[in-house]
Amino acid sequence: MEHIIKSDSRFDSTLSTSRLLNVHVLSKRGMVIGRVKDLRIHPTKMTLEGVIVKSGLFKKPFYFGKSYIAKISP
Repeated sequence: MEHIIKSDSRFDSTLSTSRLLNVHVLSKRGMVIGRVKDLRIHPTKMTLEGVIVKSGLFKKPFYFGKSYIAKISP
């Protein structure tokens, strides 16, 4: 377990970014779009700004901004 020095929110209510990589990305209808390949974090606000999703072996990755993200769960 990590040693917590100071926290603005409960440690157990946060998500580890490593658990979010390679998880499926679903459309509103529940169809698999692809897998999370990278997370984009704002450098000063420290907030999630979007995700990069890879949908196939030869397809280019897509970037989805935070306005397209309804829910995050590992």
